[in-house]
Amino acid sequence: MITYNHEKYIEEAILGVLMQETSFDIELIISNDNSPDGTDAIIRRILKEHSKAFCIKYIKHNENIGAMPNSLHNLQLCSGKYVALCEGDDCWTDPEKLQIQIDEMQRRPNCDISFHAAEIISGSNRTNRVMAFHHFTTKIFSSRDVIMGGGDFCPTASIVIKRSIIEGVHDFLRQAPVGDYFLQVMGSLKGGALYLNRVMSAYRRDTPFSWTTEMQCLQKKRIFFNSILSTIQKFDRYLKRAHTKELNFEIERHYLHLSLTYLGRDRMSDYRSFFEEYSRKHDSTLRVRALFHTGILTKSVGFVVFLDRLFFGYPGAWTRVFRKLFSYLCQCRMRQRIQPLNATVAPPCGVLETQSSSR
Repeated sequence: MITYNHEKYIEEAILGVLMQETSFDIELIISNDNSPDGTDAIIRRILKEHSKAFCIKYIKHNENIGAMPNSLHNLQLCSGKYVALCEGDDCWTDPEKLQIQIDEMQRRPNCDISFHAAEIISGSNRTNRVMAFHHFTTKIFSSRDVIMGGGDFCPTASIVIKRSIIEGVHDFLRQAPVGDYFLQVMGSLKGGALYLNRVMSAYRRDTPFSWTTEMQCLQKKRIFFNSILSTIQKFDRYLKRAHTKELNFEIERHYLHLSLTYLGRDRMSDYRSFFEEYSRKHDSTLRVRALFHTGILTKSVGFVVFLDRLFFGYPGAWTRVFRKLFSYLCQCRMRQRIQPLNATVAPPCGVLETQSSSR
């Protein structure tokens, strides 16, 4: 668990781990990147008062080293066969989460990674939305699905991955601006990614210092685009170009995300020049060209996104419509079972169960 300025959420994240009911021992490793707020005091209070504090290893850096170095340092300290991820502003919401995922992975020894759907929370407010509803039952998704699904395909706090996978890709991750996407892909290469149809964690967005907040700055988006583009190209070489087509699809996703930011802010000159710059460096596909000219004609982000999802999105349009319908029905069920959000009492984010072969 990595944390920085998470005083409003860190207790909720820690309690979500400590409430786990397992037949095996767990260790919670917390790496605090020198938070200037009250995060440290809250963690130390839990270490002093909680009955399961003995399973916590706490590290507070003396200076801010950055999100990726902090994450890599945290992963290096892990010693178990399996590593479960949860950042300090997310949380686990089901006390059986770890037991279920480990049991299912042990039944499928070729699977190196498992994940599940997650509830979305905006700040401290419920959205009654769920991300990563991919199937109605337990299912193994291919590495192609994971690569083309993007970084949100596996919610970070839902991931359980074998430590051997992390060790194998650790040196590469030192160059990456983010790590979870590349971990998802590496974990899926041998036996796919095991999906469990049960909501067992919460993804929190729109908080200070969160990824969603940081990416609202156009300059930071451009820096990130250049960095992730270079990293994906290196990753393609690292994989010996076995997944070039799928990784190019991911590159296009990042291009379109930044391009539509220019369009949405009515910066048409930047919109045009970014397309020209991208086309000089890459083979601009029919998707990129068609959506660019649609943006020029309509100046509508919504219409461009609609066309992209209808004709070029992955998976196909009808598959996504079907999933959206299923997700809506599940969210209606969630509203009926909703509980007050409480940062000090676990489980704080409620639990939504759907049919799963693990039960």
